[in-house]
Amino acid sequence: MDQLRTLKSKNSRIRGIILISLIIFGAGIYFFLTQLGGTSSTAEVFDRYFVPYDPTEELLVANPESTPNWKMGLDNFANGNYQQALDYFEYAEDGVAYTTVEFYEGMSYLQMQHPDYFDAAYYLNEVQLENCEFQGRARWYYALTLIRQGNVTSATEILKTIVKERSFNYRNAQSILNMKLEH
Repeated sequence: MDQLRTLKSKNSRIRGIILISLIIFGAGIYFFLTQLGGTSSTAEVFDRYFVPYDPTEELLVANPESTPNWKMGLDNFANGNYQQALDYFEYAEDGVAYTTVEFYEGMSYLQMQHPDYFDAAYYLNEVQLENCEFQGRARWYYALTLIRQGNVTSATEILKTIVKERSFNYRNAQSILNMKLEH
């Protein structure tokens, strides 16, 4: 009788250990598939890495060469009035580098309540192709815009350039390159 109880007790412990091992193993597989080896949608990646651009202090300081349209555009941009900012930026290229204006136009399209990814991509691409002050930032936001549009192949090439040149947000670019993105 004592041997039967001892045998049942050992079997219960072994079953418990096996059950706990299976639960831990299953949880590990689940974590791996959802966090490390799983795929992310392009919208999820965009939402995770997009941070609205905040104009720098020196751009908001009145520049004597800046036009009233540029100043009003920046003011509206800084206050989140992106459509109004675009209206002013359209006439602001006198006295301001065109790549600076185009960067803010692209960011205005990207930061609207209902973003226009197509127009944002157009302006950001124009800036990222030029050797200018905003090239690195434009390249980063252009890559994110391409991802949001589902153009993962082109975005991957841009992200590789960002990492290679160690430019703006290159660590985040590397993180995205390490992900599996749904096309």
